[in-house]
Amino acid sequence: MGTKWDYYRQRRAIDVCKWSDHLKIKTYKDMCKYLLSIGVIPPQDDHDDVIKILSLSQRKEVKQDISKKDVSKTPKSKSNPKKRLTKKRTLNKTNKSKKM
Repeated sequence: MGTKWDYYRQRRAIDVCKWSDHLKIKTYKDMCKYLLSIGVIPPQDDHDDVIKILSLSQRKEVKQDISKKDVSKTPKSKSNPKKRLTKKRTLNKTNKSKKM
């Protein structure tokens, strides 16, 4: 018998948003698959945490779609200026202090 989701989440002080981002959980099936693999009983599909994860993943998909459209419409820059490389300062052999 596994531990319940609520106990697991509270015990480990899990932030559901960061947790789902880190594990790339986008659907309820993804969440159940992962939780069952680690021995945790997943919550019901109408649980607040599940709804939060699903709403976040849908928002991200919409933002990604919008950003892809914006990127395709923006003109490309002609060239990117290159940064000058700077030399690192090193100590000469004569400047190092000798131990006596």
